[in-house]
Amino acid sequence: ASDVLHALEGASGLPPVPSTPRRSNRVQGDLRAAVTLVSAWVSQAAKDLDLDATLLGTRSDIEALVRGEGETRLASGWRGDVVGSALSDLLSGRAALAFDGEGGLLLEDRDGS
Repeated sequence: ASDVLHALEGASGLPPVPSTPRRSNRVQGDLRAAVTLVSAWVSQAAKDLDLDATLLGTRSDIEALVRGEGETRLASGWRGDVVGSALSDLLSGRAALAFDGEGGLLLEDRDGS
């Protein structure tokens, strides 16, 4: 115990360690609505495919996609094949979500066709 106290006394004269700002991986406030919207659609797509929603895409996957972090899990591989282009359309405004009248969601084109 005295060794610990001695070490602490010696450290008290040292300059403080400079702190480095931590990069947050959290979504900025202005993107939260997009994350919520995409999460709702990923959940619906997983339900339609009879998959667990987190297998198709976790919240971290969705946040990375919304932040535009390049080749994310939702935009590549089998997930990209299943939902990649639809999510791209949703995030770019080429598609919109609507209720299907039975408690589910539909992804609809916004180009008028």
